[in-house]
Amino acid sequence: MGFTQMIREEGMREGLQKGTILTLRRQLGIKFKTVPDWAEELLKNAMPSDLEQWTDRILTADTIEDVFGKGH
Repeated sequence: MGFTQMIREEGMREGLQKGTILTLRRQLGIKFKTVPDWAEELLKNAMPSDLEQWTDRILTADTIEDVFGKGH
């Protein structure tokens, strides 16, 4: 794989991650009305595996703490 292709794929991964964060933030706001600062910080520093877990958990979570895990 060439350098240009590697850069392009990295950009696509970053774009996908940013899009996932934006979607999750929107869903959190719709479901829980507000997104606290601590949750914004977690979103800002999220790894792809975190985002995957959180986007699954939002479907069944009763509280925003449930989305991120009890000990956020």
